[in-house]
Amino acid sequence: MKILLATSEAAPFIKTGGLGDVAAALPKALAETPNTEVYVFLPYYKAIKDNPEFEIEYITNFTVPLSWRNVYAGLFRAVSKRKKLQYYFIDNEYWETAAKSMEIAGDMESLIGWIQRNALDDMRKATSWEELHTTLAINGLSMKEAGN
Repeated sequence: MKILLATSEAAPFIKTGGLGDVAAALPKALAETPNTEVYVFLPYYKAIKDNPEFEIEYITNFTVPLSWRNVYAGLFRAVSKRKKLQYYFIDNEYWETAAKSMEIAGDMESLIGWIQRNALDDMRKATSWEELHTTLAINGLSMKEAGN
């Protein structure tokens, strides 16, 4: 059986929360099933591209028709000796720059852009939720529980 999983994050490549843990553990467990091959597809984020710990190889590129334009898509694969579990990455330069382009066109900065410029380094240094909340508060931000 061949299984394809598409996810926005999977440890160790990229992880922001529990999904990254699950998207790492589930494919490993499935790959242990006899006669099973697992393929995991992720966006090829800049954080993955820039990380020298990962050995990533280029496979191919192609264009994808999207509305009135054709956009680049690159296909990459993590180099691995595990034949039953393979990680692939979809690259798209348009989406990497789309937020910045929208900021320029709208003459206003996005929250993500502001955080990247002002608080991201300190947020990454936080080793607990308390430290993260403190860092956010110093920068005039806060996280609050959202309810249904």
